[in-house]
Amino acid sequence: MIIQRYIARLGTLIILAVFFYFGIHSVMNPDTYASLIPSFIGTVINPLMLVTLHGMVEMACTLLILFSLGGKWPWYILMLSFLGVLVSVSGITLVRDLGIFGGLVLAYVVSHPTE
Repeated sequence: MIIQRYIARLGTLIILAVFFYFGIHSVMNPDTYASLIPSFIGTVINPLMLVTLHGMVEMACTLLILFSLGGKWPWYILMLSFLGVLVSVSGITLVRDLGIFGGLVLAYVVSHPTE
């Protein structure tokens, strides 16, 4: 059972590393992702600003989860923000993005077993 716990923790760390990497990349290079923002969203908020804010949210939530701060809220925020990505941006990458979202949900479930 201890091995299962370590494997589950490793899986959680891997999925969080993906979110942290893309958060950093979004903040440092928002122009890479700004072109993926649908035009109707671009009329409401500057795509570069949106990508930068999304990256900051990803990094903040990842750090809160890693340091066990904020309870379940960082998980919920991360899942909701990624659902926004799935709905608005995912085209040919939908299968990959669904896999990432599934990994995030699985990491949450493993990290918060029912009592």
